[in-house]
Amino acid sequence: MELDLWSDGAPSLGFQMTHSQQECTVRVASVEFALSQTPQRAGPTGLGGLGAGLGGGVARLGGGDDEVGDVDGHDVDVDGGDSNSSRSSPRILLDMTRVLWPSSLPLADFIMEQALHNQGDEMCRIPLLARAAAKRRLNQPTGIRALELGAGCAGLPGMALAALVADEVTLTDVASALPLLEENVRRFTDAAAASGNTRCGKIDVRAFDWLDGEHIADMASDLGYDVVVGTDIAYADSLLEPLVRATMAVLKPGGVLLLSENLRSRRMHHEARAAFGKPGYFAVTVPQVGTFADHLEEEAALLVGTWQCESEARAMRRKLAVCKK
Repeated sequence: MELDLWSDGAPSLGFQMTHSQQECTVRVASVEFALSQTPQRAGPTGLGGLGAGLGGGVARLGGGDDEVGDVDGHDVDVDGGDSNSSRSSPRILLDMTRVLWPSSLPLADFIMEQALHNQGDEMCRIPLLARAAAKRRLNQPTGIRALELGAGCAGLPGMALAALVADEVTLTDVASALPLLEENVRRFTDAAAASGNTRCGKIDVRAFDWLDGEHIADMASDLGYDVVVGTDIAYADSLLEPLVRATMAVLKPGGVLLLSENLRSRRMHHEARAAFGKPGYFAVTVPQVGTFADHLEEEAALLVGTWQCESEARAMRRKLAVCKK
């Protein structure tokens, strides 16, 4: 199967729920490579570790009561949807870090579209991306550092940033998710080199567990990132507070957050917006972006966030850097 993230037609998304599919061909900008994924049904024991941000496990999705399980020693409540959802997802157990989730495709496409616009264009919604891409086209360093939260097996938005915008990209998930992610990064970088793309930014892979205080402190002690992206990672009540803290730890003052979410649950979407938008946290907008409606059968949304106050951002990151609980 082939996914073209830079074509006139929308890619078919049926494969991501197909258990027999091990690979698909993906083209990110001009770089084409075979993306490896190993979707598996969960065993009878239920949740063994949570993916797409907390990695390496499984969760029930869609169409019913909330599921509660023990995830690497943590109780996790995975929301199964609500009556306001436009469509229920198949009720099926999946290893969440080993499949390519739908919302990663439109976010990668959105990043590439923004890289084509000039600052000041009507369709330029993220000027930081447009400015950096303009420098890249002139073979100049962009100075942009980017990070993807819960990259899972692919990290397609992070790869799009590396291809067109960022000098450095860090793809993160928990340790159990990293081997497959590292393999796909190797495939992407090899394909980029073979295609003659010498301007692609450097991609690193790093373990980042949002529930680990030392991980949070280490990230907050770093310089921070200009762009932070994530897809399908704000799907559970119990993950919202850790996700917000993780974002605070990695997003530098003046940076931009891009979260793409499949709207399985409108309640969760509104709660996510409220969690990020608390006073002193992030200024949150949900722009109307045609790309998302074009790519997904289910409704999806893009959440854009920036720090409300840069001085408060610096103070919060200093606090997180010394708090390892």
